[in-house]
Amino acid sequence: DSDTLILEIKINDELEICKVPFRNKLEVSIRVVTTKAAEAILKHTSPYILARHYLYRDSEGCFGLGRYLLSKEADDPSLEAIGYYVYTGGYVTEGNFIEAERMVRKGLDKHPKDINLHAALSTILRNEGRSSESIKECKKIISMLDANTPINRVTLSYLNLSSILYEIGKYDSALLVLNQGLEIDNKYAELYSQRA
Repeated sequence: DSDTLILEIKINDELEICKVPFRNKLEVSIRVVTTKAAEAILKHTSPYILARHYLYRDSEGCFGLGRYLLSKEADDPSLEAIGYYVYTGGYVTEGNFIEAERMVRKGLDKHPKDINLHAALSTILRNEGRSSESIKECKKIISMLDANTPINRVTLSYLNLSSILYEIGKYDSALLVLNQGLEIDNKYAELYSQRA
């Protein structure tokens, strides 16, 4: 449309419109509109993956996805929990840990068994220098792991706990936790790197 590139996508009966003004090169505008289209598709098909994409790089993306999930998907507990997670991530990305903690605790009040929300709380507490509280959250996460937990979440949980223990000088405990993680997944390179 004159100086704007528009891509319309219908996903699950919802229309997403991606608009990008033309820049100096058409290729740049196409790349930007393609990225926006991919984000729109993930918003409807894999919001957790989109949340991870935005985390630490795009607070507005986090807030937008969080608002969408909390308003449109409140009847689906798993999607609502992702909404709280990504909204929390927006505050973490901005470095506003007070609001991040407020939001994640609000999510945990509604979804006390959501591992991702507990992991977010652990990260917030760690960034605020509240190591002992962060360690308790990590241990709580590990106690919640089961056969249905994705292996990357399992190994990351052990890695996070060992990292905090290492930061506060509990090297033997950190090594023990790393070895426990490697017993579960001996192919996770970061566990070996941390152990080294």
